[in-house]
Amino acid sequence: MRGGGLSVERQQLRRRFRLGTGFRLLLPAALAVVVAAPAGAGPSRPLHGSISVSKTGNGSGVVVSSPAGIDCGGVCSGSFVSDESPDYKPVSLSASPDPGSVFDGWGGACSGGGGCTIDPVKMGASYAVTASFTSVRPTQLPVAVSVSGSGRVTSSPAGIDCPSTCTASFATDSTVTLNVAPTPGWSFAGWSGDCSGTGTCALVMSGPRAVTATFSPPETVYALTVAVEGGTVVSDIDGISCPGSCVGSYGAGVTVTLAAQGGPAAWEGSCSGESTTCQVTMSGPRAVAAAFAGRGHTQAPLAVAVVGKGAVSSSPIGISCGAACGAVFPRGTVVDLSATPEAGWAFAGWSGTCAGVVRACRVAMRGPRVAIALFVEAGTRFPLAVTMAGRGAVRSRPAGIACSPSCSASFLAGSTVVLEAVAAEGWTFVRWSGACAGSRKVCSLGMDGPKSVSATFGRLADRAAPRVKSLPSTGAPGRTARLRYRLREESGRSREWASVFRGHKRLATVRGPLDEVEPGVLFYFLPWRVPASFPPSILRFCVWAVDPTGNRSPPSCAPLRIG
Repeated sequence: MRGGGLSVERQQLRRRFRLGTGFRLLLPAALAVVVAAPAGAGPSRPLHGSISVSKTGNGSGVVVSSPAGIDCGGVCSGSFVSDESPDYKPVSLSASPDPGSVFDGWGGACSGGGGCTIDPVKMGASYAVTASFTSVRPTQLPVAVSVSGSGRVTSSPAGIDCPSTCTASFATDSTVTLNVAPTPGWSFAGWSGDCSGTGTCALVMSGPRAVTATFSPPETVYALTVAVEGGTVVSDIDGISCPGSCVGSYGAGVTVTLAAQGGPAAWEGSCSGESTTCQVTMSGPRAVAAAFAGRGHTQAPLAVAVVGKGAVSSSPIGISCGAACGAVFPRGTVVDLSATPEAGWAFAGWSGTCAGVVRACRVAMRGPRVAIALFVEAGTRFPLAVTMAGRGAVRSRPAGIACSPSCSASFLAGSTVVLEAVAAEGWTFVRWSGACAGSRKVCSLGMDGPKSVSATFGRLADRAAPRVKSLPSTGAPGRTARLRYRLREESGRSREWASVFRGHKRLATVRGPLDEVEPGVLFYFLPWRVPASFPPSILRFCVWAVDPTGNRSPPSCAPLRIG
């Protein structure tokens, strides 16, 4: 039943009649009356209430509102139109846990574990809501490993023995240690992906993990390119001493210290920040650009390194190298770089100032810049590991990923993998994290190394508006007219409004509370007290309804006979 606190007269009307099998008449109760503004009155000032959201628990997730205004993590408070405004909509909050978390429920102005609707939102009122998330990760998470060069990677606990078995799942929150064993005569050059450096790789399984182990052939020597603007950089080991650009060669694993003479310098590439020195560990070809501060230079250095077998050239000319090279260009110049693999090799992607797996890269020379081109042996594959929260699936083009809740596959280096998030019925895709980002359902990944991705799905909010049909009604001066209507709403709750018109002039607006929509009811009504002096006439009334998530029906109008 709707409402409460009726006058004696209205309580006498508050009855339920059965009109044959399965039909009944429900008479709603006390409803507020809002008198329309006089004709010609200016617009009323906006009337608002505020809602703030905080998150508790050891898990994580996002809370969003409808109407828009809250998107927490980022924006955790907002101002919303109050129920004193004709534009009023209830505020619906939905919570979506991140991968590895579950939503426990609401606190404060909301309660329970489903959706949260704040209705009514009162003018000037503040509502504080808490959303609790608990860390409850899947029992197993994937690890994907690839090997570059000649060597072997094994795991502790057992599961990975790559290159024969390169993917396995391990207990969530456990620590998986990856061990390397180079082929005799080869050396371990380092990790990439979810591990780095040349030491032991210890993976904490709080999410999907993907790594590559790189092995160097015997007597490997790597090139270090340095490009300098407006000063001199020298190395502690013989090989580097330049303004302009220069290249040194160093054995795998050697650490080279570069010093800016007359510094400090702003470093880019394998060094970063502003200092007088930087250290570079030669676990592969390396490139560094340095610009000396405060000198108003008109030139900018570009350093290029090549990993694997291939070449990089530039337009305008200046860069043309295999292992490494550098050049200095006028500031503001746009330099087009082009990567070309040798026979039997493939271009896998750029890093540094350039990014992606397209061979061409455009660099605007507004300061020191570094570009590293990665070439791999044709047929090399990089791993991609995926995990999910909520109900849905992630699929890939080309095929390989088709999973719930987690899976992994390997794809050709330099290829583009398109991931598509497909929500289950009643759910919607919320966002990507990891190597993908954003809320679009489709994500394109250039496979320039190992990748790990997470996808979050949330429950789908109600998007269907109530269905309202006004029915011809009658009233008498000095008595209460019953503005009748039929109502259907799948969520089971709604609030109805009705406006009474004489011609185009609105005489009054009445509204009911947010209340249950009971199945089998023949019709509802909203009461309007007809002024005692009102002459017999035919008026018009229009009814509309709003559900708990703010979906609003179009108005439905019918005649109201007074007499």
